[in-house]
Amino acid sequence: METSQYEINFRDDVDWRLLCEETFQPAELEEFKSAILNSYFFEMFVEDLPMWGYVGDVSGEDLLIGEVDGSHVYLFPHLHFRLGYNGNQLVSAKVSTDVSCDDRLSA
Repeated sequence: METSQYEINFRDDVDWRLLCEETFQPAELEEFKSAILNSYFFEMFVEDLPMWGYVGDVSGEDLLIGEVDGSHVYLFPHLHFRLGYNGNQLVSAKVSTDVSCDDRLSA
């Protein structure tokens, strides 16, 4: 396990916050592409509450043979957090990578 760079404060309602800016080399993008094609996902915890999400997605993929001509591999550059609370206790945690196609980075 690693500690992430995300800073989440209790009841801190934030629309958007930049974590970092990265420029990837072609070899690094190929590693991400391989991870996406192999359905890699991440797992995070807020206190003891688990959250999961995929690294990216593939559109136009053949379900039996995988990547084909015309398919596109996307790396998700943003994470959206939803935290639920009851009084002064955190009771639910969800992370989403749902973004429009315009917000995705092509890998």
